Amino acid sequence: MRNHSKKRGTCCTILWLTTTTSFYDGEALSIINSQKASPKRWRQRLGRHFTPHTATRFHSTALGSSSSSSTATTTPPLDCLDPDFFLQQVETSVRNALSQFPDHDTQNDSNIQAAQKEFLLTLDGPQRESFGVAQNLHQRLSGLRKNNDCPRCWMQRAHCICQDCPPISTSTSAPLLPQLDRIFVIMHHKEIAMKVDTAKLILGAFPDKCRLVVAGIGPEYQASMKELYEAMELKSSANDGDDNDDNKNCLVLFPDENAKSIQEILVQDYHGQLPNMSNDDDGSEVNEKMENYQPYDLIVLDGTWAQARKIHTKYIAPMEQGGPRRVQLSESAVETLQGANDQSGHQLRRHTVAWRQVGTYEATRLFLKDLEQALPRDDLLLSSSSELNLSAEPVWKQIAKYQSISNEAARREMGPPRE
Repeated sequence: MRNHSKKRGTCCTILWLTTTTSFYDGEALSIINSQKASPKRWRQRLGRHFTPHTATRFHSTALGSSSSSSTATTTPPLDCLDPDFFLQQVETSVRNALSQFPDHDTQNDSNIQAAQKEFLLTLDGPQRESFGVAQNLHQRLSGLRKNNDCPRCWMQRAHCICQDCPPISTSTSAPLLPQLDRIFVIMHHKEIAMKVDTAKLILGAFPDKCRLVVAGIGPEYQASMKELYEAMELKSSANDGDDNDDNKNCLVLFPDENAKSIQEILVQDYHGQLPNMSNDDDGSEVNEKMENYQPYDLIVLDGTWAQARKIHTKYIAPMEQGGPRRVQLSESAVETLQGANDQSGHQLRRHTVAWRQVGTYEATRLFLKDLEQALPRDDLLLSSSSELNLSAEPVWKQIAKYQSISNEAARREMGPPRE
């Protein structure tokens, strides 16, 4: 997130071609190779045979492009601890979206640009948005690669923070593993590769738990967006049957009028029978509840406040329409955010309201604190079959300094924030 000039709100946490057709290639290529070849002329001459997919193929073939099909590309997956893990996923999604028009990065050819503009008019709204976002990201990520910046923290190599902010191993860090399944980070595309973005710290801390979802690139091009939709559909199915324990619980960290604290949600889900809520003498009912405990999926949004609200409206269905439940921070966590003395969780992006300078990362960290305190880890761990380190410091404490470390590195690289 930028630390320059504008007083923009921090990210509010929330937790979002197919085959080509073959036909009269000779005639098609003669049309395209003519001096007046354009998508409009293609449509006039080729009539019913013209589709966005055939246009892509013909244009690609005429220009000698190596990408003659708009079929989505795939890249061998990396280990989650690889620094390129998330950035490679974004680059794959970008390539998939740009495969609609293979000569997307030809900036100085007016003929290609005109043909591209005509071609984009044949796409529907979501496809055009995916293409536009992908174009923006293609240029930005190309710059990051050209500069040899760190693909994990997005800093210059001289200011890389990865050694000081290592991934947290959930195999030994007890609190997170049994309580959360996945963390979906829906990131506005302008936050990708931004030096002072805070959500990258979530991705770096929990790479095995996190799914990076770029807002604006559709599920047909982006696997993580498809996975997000599936997670929310499971939640909708669970709403249809109150006792359906096979469905994941999906929570969106967003402070709307229907949001509840995680403590209230746990009481609702387990009818007050969690270890710190029960008055049972033998604890048998508590143990039964704990055996049925289903880890939650958490959705957070990363962007300015205005961007976060738009993403929330676009991708997250209202609860009354079967959308996932909204969860908010506890009163004590909000008091921490509003505290003027503690700046450790404040990002570099300025805002007139002090607590709105708190970034996505810090709000997510405080949610993890709320979750652990609402669901004591000792009792929860006893119900888990995983071999976990009971003496491990809580995750939210282990990552407490990551924000200030990132801020200091950004100041060294970019200079102090503008007043």
